[in-house]
Amino acid sequence: MSQSSTRTDVTYEGDPIDVAAWKAVDGNNNGRINCQIFQRGLVPLGSFSETEVKLEPWYEPDLGMLCQIDYIDLWNTVELNGPDIETNGTHFQDFYVLISDEPFTGMSLADAQAAADYQYHQPAGTSARKASFNELAALGRYVRIQAAATTSMKLAEV
Repeated sequence: MSQSSTRTDVTYEGDPIDVAAWKAVDGNNNGRINCQIFQRGLVPLGSFSETEVKLEPWYEPDLGMLCQIDYIDLWNTVELNGPDIETNGTHFQDFYVLISDEPFTGMSLADAQAAADYQYHQPAGTSARKASFNELAALGRYVRIQAAATTSMKLAEV
């Protein structure tokens, strides 16, 4: 999928690595945070996008034109927990996927939900490696992924 994207912030714990919005639409769903930290972005591993911790952060790909959207796959990041144990990022829960044919103008989740033509919820619970929303039959150009709390949003790939 080729599209531009926006998101709310670009940082990662003060480390000089690129966690910009385009990292979630670069075709790399690896999402290994430890690779990005240790390799400083010099190796094509660990590609992910992240926001700062804030109220209802969001990420919004622009598909470039009105499209039929049959499914959306969102890939979680992977964190190193011990020398050889990888675990899914724990932040990948309680967020909404909103679809509209017009750009979302409000920053709050309530504003975005009011403007959305379609909406889907990933409830709180166990963080999975991938969240899939299937058989959507939605029509839209803008897809907003927005958290429902004060948190950081990390996405390996949309």
